[in-house]
Amino acid sequence: NLRPESFEQAERWYKEAIARDPNFALAIAQLAICQLRRHWLTDPLSAAELADAGRLAKQAVTLAPDLAEAHIALGLFHYYGHRDYEPALVEFQRAIELQPNNALAIGFVAFVHRRQGKWDRALDELKRSIELNPRDPYMLSGVAETYVFLRMWKEAEDKARLALTIDPHDATAMRMLLLSSLNRTGNAQEPLQLLANFPPDDLLLPNTGTYDMVIGTRGEFFVLGRNFDGALKAWDTGAAAASNERAAVRSQSDNSCTGRRYPWRTS
Repeated sequence: NLRPESFEQAERWYKEAIARDPNFALAIAQLAICQLRRHWLTDPLSAAELADAGRLAKQAVTLAPDLAEAHIALGLFHYYGHRDYEPALVEFQRAIELQPNNALAIGFVAFVHRRQGKWDRALDELKRSIELNPRDPYMLSGVAETYVFLRMWKEAEDKARLALTIDPHDATAMRMLLLSSLNRTGNAQEPLQLLANFPPDDLLLPNTGTYDMVIGTRGEFFVLGRNFDGALKAWDTGAAAASNERAAVRSQSDNSCTGRRYPWRTS
């Protein structure tokens, strides 16, 4: 749901597990994955924190070279940490060699191929990931996002709705449903009707690199629907307040170690 406290709680639990068993490779790998996904989705890590996440991933691989999750963690360090796609693909492919039905690894291969412009291949791989784990809203929303990029609005809307049936708090699915609805119908009022049915406490602050990560998705669509009172209310109820500091941190990070973010929050 893009809330930093969710990542913080997960990180505390992984650290508790590692404290009890310093050689618990799976917990170490999952801690690295948690930190890297937070870096990508919500709050960029500093250069030192990013290096620490990389060390955790490498430690997991050293402790358990045949653990698929360890290679996923190292792949995400290359992908999310440095946008270094070829080394990331090597690690994800190694995870698949070790565990051919690892839906997450297949999905991350798809996301790398999508960033490389291999759209058909990425869609096929995402669909394969969903076949293996049909109740994963993260991958379903990834398919919806891919359809949005391809301007396949109806297909995007269908996948986003399916993802939200499984997890009503999936922020990417909510955003893709709003975008596909707006672009399919050309009616700026329809997304407002959808917004009314979304969980009211979800921040919906996408890491897009554009103005909507400051005002929030709710504020963005209220503005598009010319409901300025609603946009101001969305701002006043905390979404914008929470995002202002994060936007400043992202800006500083993007201009330093991590490079400029893409204009969409893509996986």
